[in-house]
This record gives sequence, structure tokens and C-alpha cells, in this order.
Amino acid sequence: MRYSTFLALVVAGATLSGCGVAGNGDVTATEHGANTINGSIHVPAGLHSATLGTVNGSIAIDDNATVGTASTVNGSIDMGAHATASSLTTVNGGVTVGSESRVEHSVTTVNGTMNMHSGADVGGKLENVNGHIVLNAAHVAGGLRTVGGDIDISGASHVEGGIHVEKSNSWFNLESRKPRIVIGPGRWCRANCASIARYSSTSVSRRRSARSAARPRCGSPAIVRPVEAAALRQRAQLALRT
Repeated sequence: MRYSTFLALVVAGATLSGCGVAGNGDVTATEHGANTINGSIHVPAGLHSATLGTVNGSIAIDDNATVGTASTVNGSIDMGAHATASSLTTVNGGVTVGSESRVEHSVTTVNGTMNMHSGADVGGKLENVNGHIVLNAAHVAGGLRTVGGDIDISGASHVEGGIHVEKSNSWFNLESRKPRIVIGPGRWCRANCASIARYSSTSVSRRRSARSAARPRCGSPAIVRPVEAAALRQRAQLALRT
């Protein structure tokens, strides 16, 4: 991702979204969406709204609400339970998708944590540069991607598209820490396990359960199941040398 372009698109989207009046201060969304510059946006429970955009402020989407694209530059985005959004985008801020909520496309931040609660469903990719990514019994259809963020996958989570850790090319980040990836027992990742650390030397481990020893070892190009941490790291290291 070219993050300068990404930032410009977010700013443009935040200032032009909703076709409403852009101004300062906190606003409450209507069925036509909401738009502000210096202020937060609140979407009441159960409301069917449109595009949401702000520059300096958070976005709160209450339970059972439906919105279009939600974007901010400096602020978090929080979805309640059983809510729906087209996509969620921020630059400096965390993103939370509540229980049984759905994001039709991607969820993206640059600097911020990402929390997917039980039953959360993301139709696209889940992506950040820096920040902890946590999945608890959640589904992501487009894969996980980060540069410096730790990843924890637990519960009955299902990740399609693989887990990708990109090596930082920033000149001022020569000694950046290596991300830590923890995949709990019984989690499914639809990709070859070597792709989990394809782009950098990353600490990868899997928590084991009593049942995991009876399951097949990693190697299938379709489904990755719990394996010993040593075997997973060995495959990751082989991928780095190719």
C-alpha cells in the first residue's frame, strides 16, 4: 500500500463524504450520513445511515446500525454488536468490530489496534502498519496484513487469504521489532503456513491443545491446522530464504 496516497484519499473522503455540510463539532448521523472536520460522529442504535467522514474525531456506530463507508484521519472507529458497514478506514486510531457485526469490504488503519469480537465478519482484508491485531472467533475473508503489528488469533476464528508480514523499508526504522504471531488451537488459516511469515523474520507460535496432536501437520495448501511452533517457524524460515 502506498500510504501517502492512502492518507490523501482518507482526507478527501472525510471532508467530502455524506454530501452534507462540513464543519466543526460533534455530530449525530442521520439517514443521509454525517460529515464533520473537527469532531466525532455518533450513529444511534438501529439507524440506517450512509457515508460517514471526519478528519479529527472518532466514529461510534451503535448496535444494529447500518452505515456506508466510515473514515477518519485522527480517531478510532468502534462498531457495536450486529452492526453493518461497507468499509472502515482510519490513519491514527484503533478499530473495533463488535460481536456478530459485518464489514462488507476492508478494515484498514495505519497506526492503531484492531479488535474483531466473536462472530465479527470482514469481507475484505484486515490491514495495518503498527498495532496489535486481535481476532476472537472472527472471520476475515481477505487475509491479514501488517508491518510491525503483533497478531493474536483465538476462538473459532477463520482467516482466508493468509497472514502477510511485510518488511519495513523505512530508513528510520532499521532496528524495528519483529512482530509476534500467536495462533490458538483449532484456528483455521486458508493458506500455506509458510506464507505466514513470507516478508520478514517473524516470531510465530501456535498454542496447542490436547486434541492438536491428533490433527494433520501443516503442509496442505488449503487449510492450516494447529502444529508445533518449531515446525511452523522452520517453514517460515525456508520461505524467507526463497
